[in-house]
Amino acid sequence: MMILTGAGVGTLMGWSRMDCIFLGGMISMSSTMIILKSYDEYNLKREKFAQLVLGALVIEDIAGIFMMVVLSTISVGQNVSGAVLAGQIMLMLLFLVVLVLIGIYLVPSVLRRVAGLLNDETVLILSIALCLVMVVVANLIGFSSALGAFLAGSILAGTVQSDRIKYLIKPVRDLFGAIFFVSVGMMIVPEMLSKYILQIVILSVVVILGQMLFSTAGILLSGQS
Repeated sequence: MMILTGAGVGTLMGWSRMDCIFLGGMISMSSTMIILKSYDEYNLKREKFAQLVLGALVIEDIAGIFMMVVLSTISVGQNVSGAVLAGQIMLMLLFLVVLVLIGIYLVPSVLRRVAGLLNDETVLILSIALCLVMVVVANLIGFSSALGAFLAGSILAGTVQSDRIKYLIKPVRDLFGAIFFVSVGMMIVPEMLSKYILQIVILSVVVILGQMLFSTAGILLSGQS
């Protein structure tokens, strides 16, 4: 619904069709990092509503990966080729299946066998190394870095060392989270803010109200309070 809303708002503002499609995709996504940090700081992560939100965000991240594949394919050709699109999605599904199978059987087995040899520093280095390797593999196949990192996290979450890894990786996550937000902030051009202030206000209102409305509808339709 947010994709349709974004595309509709973009059309009303006179944007091109491709810009409208990308706008819809952009405002349909939420920042898992921001929401997770907020829940951490207010000690809300164990609340039922927080668990529902985080579960929805994981599904949203997976949907976002598919969306990036679809939009990148569309943007290259400026039109939708069913065969190319289907090929890209099948390639990504094959990539996911192969890496998930490797993750389920290989990584946990290796960690169990060498558990007695791993100190905290080694576990941290191995975790980051797996993440970076998966990012490189995803890029070589033609997919986004986010897909590789997401899969690495999913694999590590299924190992016996998951709690230990989660504890050790938190400072690194916080460091790169801060770098991410600062780098995004540095991309803002003040002149652009004043030039497009009307569009910014319109989109901000659409995102806030739209996300609240459609998230609430989704929760109620799923039988939650």
